[in-house]
Amino acid sequence: MQILLFPEAEAVGLQKLACCCKLFARVPWAAWVELVTPYFESAAGQNMVCCSVEVMLRVHFVQQYLGLSDSAMACTLKNQALVRHLVGLPENEHAVPDAAAITALRNVLESHRLTEDDLDSVGMLSRA
Repeated sequence: MQILLFPEAEAVGLQKLACCCKLFARVPWAAWVELVTPYFESAAGQNMVCCSVEVMLRVHFVQQYLGLSDSAMACTLKNQALVRHLVGLPENEHAVPDAAAITALRNVLESHRLTEDDLDSVGMLSRA
């Protein structure tokens, strides 16, 4: 196992974010948002989620792409303005979803089986 020093690790992270930006352009966000919105709204009604459907899906996408846990993603959003900008969050770090909100969205996706088959049906996996 290779151990990366901080500058090297930061460069690897920036490269991954650059690739993620390219993938963002290929994701059919409108179709994914339309698919998830009914389930998301019922979760939001229970005060489980704090941002728009699209922002939360972008957070989920980045989280999965970077391979982060819910708490690590929440920490990344709080501490990294570049990531907040990428997912469409305002500069104000107080509007950042916490680990509970990120977990809630993942639970909604899993409990309603909005998995690979559904995402493939909107063209997400074939394009990304």
